[in-house]
Amino acid sequence: MIEVVKREKLTEADKAHAEKLIDELRNENPELAVMIEAQIKQDFTSVYTAELVCMPNEAWTKGHKRHSKYPDLGDHTVVDSLIQLFVEISRMDDSHTLGLDPVSVLKVPGNTMSKHVFQVVSSSKEGLENIINSEKTRMFKGYHLTFFQPLNSKYGFRFQLNIQGLPLPFSKWTLSQWIECVQSQGLDMSAVTHIMIGKKITLGKAARLTGLLDIYVKPAAMAETGCTGALSDAGTALERITKKITFPPTNILLGRNPESMSQDLIDSGLLKGQYYSPAYNPAANALPGIPEYERGKTYSRPIIPIAMCKYCLGEPHGSRELCMYRDICRMCLVHLPSLQNKGFKHSCHNLIVEDMSKPPLLDIERKRAYDAGTPENETQAAYIPSEGFKKQKTALEAAQAAIKARKAAELEHQILIERQHREAQAEALAQQEQLLMRSNPTEGSDPEDHNTTPQESPPTSPHREAYMDLETQKLLEYEDDI
Repeated sequence: MIEVVKREKLTEADKAHAEKLIDELRNENPELAVMIEAQIKQDFTSVYTAELVCMPNEAWTKGHKRHSKYPDLGDHTVVDSLIQLFVEISRMDDSHTLGLDPVSVLKVPGNTMSKHVFQVVSSSKEGLENIINSEKTRMFKGYHLTFFQPLNSKYGFRFQLNIQGLPLPFSKWTLSQWIECVQSQGLDMSAVTHIMIGKKITLGKAARLTGLLDIYVKPAAMAETGCTGALSDAGTALERITKKITFPPTNILLGRNPESMSQDLIDSGLLKGQYYSPAYNPAANALPGIPEYERGKTYSRPIIPIAMCKYCLGEPHGSRELCMYRDICRMCLVHLPSLQNKGFKHSCHNLIVEDMSKPPLLDIERKRAYDAGTPENETQAAYIPSEGFKKQKTALEAAQAAIKARKAAELEHQILIERQHREAQAEALAQQEQLLMRSNPTEGSDPEDHNTTPQESPPTSPHREAYMDLETQKLLEYEDDI
């Protein structure tokens, strides 16, 4: 059963403008005002719509001898015949209207005629339902007719999370489990307008699951994205990126978390889908249901922005314009190429501030324009961080600060040890040189050696002879024999 959709032809602002125009005309030309008012009232009434697909007959190939005589819905006379058929079936009187608004024309491979898509617009809901339910509207002059309703557009910026190719138990997770997972890893649900497992719709066929989790985020929650305002001390020697873009998170982590401090967050209900295990026993503490051969592995899935720059989440850059954030993590501003494995599986919001060992895979850059749409209500238009998200962010920031402090202390201790080692080596070398000087006095210390006049050339230094090449040495020996 195809649902008929009600649509207002004019907005409240359009109605107010039309009424003002009629009031002005009444003073200048009352008869014209009455005539225009009667016509405009038709625009004030609501209409009902349904989508119509007209598929040409499969036998209409170009090789057929009668291919030039096939009916073409691109011809207004053929379209008028179709409207006349609908009017007769609808059983509407002359107080109602019916029309076909063209939507698109698509070529059909191997067919001489194209597929036409229309929107059926009627002022009568009952009349449109009669058209949709009639058996006479299944065919028209060889075209197969199909009615449907398009999916409603979603408000917000779109992100996708690939949930395919994961091992058990993640491959069997339901939508509610995925929502719980992404929420516990930094996605504030008060900033989300819609979340669903993606589907592809084909007329007359079953919907196909895409294996992607579609997430729509309020534009108000992404006010700090893009490269604008990213630099501090711009144009000076101290120029640097200081603006962090912490929402939405860059990725979702599943499986083993190698950071020991993650255990406290997991115990408190955060980092769903993860477990901590030490390096000496990576398969320990694995989640129930994970196969034995998958234990100890870490799975990182990026949250992919659609029609946005994948680095700064701003508008797509030009083909020759590089994003400021292309080599850094937009959440913590660490320089990814400086890490041991170029930032692969770096996930600072999951306490993995360094990277892991497998080479990174390249993401597909998307540069299509995307419209966030219009908010349906004030709740969608505004973004207020939830209390749970604030607590989660505070806990993560405290854990990240503790990790940084620990690593700074370890680095300072390592530097101190290396400095002490270098000082000890320098002291031992100095003592060794003193012992050598005492055991071997310097040559030429005899006072007679200092009576050499300035005109006399000093003897050839033995060190200089040591650096002479073999051919030169042979030449000198030959001259001495003569």
